Amino acid sequence: MFNSRRELLERTRTRWPRIMYIAFDVSTPDTVVTEPSSFEVYQDIEKSIETVDEWSQLSAWAFHQALSLLIKEAYRKGEAVVVTGNVPFDLFDKMMMSNLSHELWHREREIYESIP
Repeated sequence: MFNSRRELLERTRTRWPRIMYIAFDVSTPDTVVTEPSSFEVYQDIEKSIETVDEWSQLSAWAFHQALSLLIKEAYRKGEAVVVTGNVPFDLFDKMMMSNLSHELWHREREIYESIP
């Protein structure tokens, strides 16, 4: 378990490479390609997480979602590098809350909301 939402973010962040490079030659505004591939990194992380560790699974997906938004923003600005350490807590937290909004995750959402 984790003691704070920020701790969950930091624990999740350590699974990701520090830098993602945007491949402008094969990217479009709708599909931004990175090296390494952000989706492939996510898939590798997901495979490495035990199936009983729902929090790591949820946080990995939320981090991927938040990072994807940063990657698209960097592409629009013409920036070639995205630093995964720049995923802001507020965006990660928003993705977590959104993912937990389904009724199937009601219990987990209550737990998550109770953690500072």
